[in-house]
Amino acid sequence: MSEVYKRSFSDGIAIGFGYLPVAMAFGITAKPLIDLLSTTLMSGLNYAGAGQFLTLQMLEDSSYITIIIAIFITFLNYIPIAALGVLIFPGILYAVESPIEGIL
Repeated sequence: MSEVYKRSFSDGIAIGFGYLPVAMAFGITAKPLIDLLSTTLMSGLNYAGAGQFLTLQMLEDSSYITIIIAIFITFLNYIPIAALGVLIFPGILYAVESPIEGIL
């Protein structure tokens, strides 16, 4: 295994451990409100932790359209990050020997 793959894996593990406490807190909070399948789908489809917790808080006394609007507003702070990602990503692919290493 090349050095790039080892470093990518170790970076990914560190990021995963950073997400673990938030994921556990969401699972504990969601358990009395929604079932396991809904919790898993919400974690997979609603990537923002703030949006997940906001949805749980609004489930009981808000309409679905209100929840969708609130999550959309929560996601607005990701627009600058997405714009920077589009500008930076092509350079990442060609900064190393192969594009696969850049993706990792």
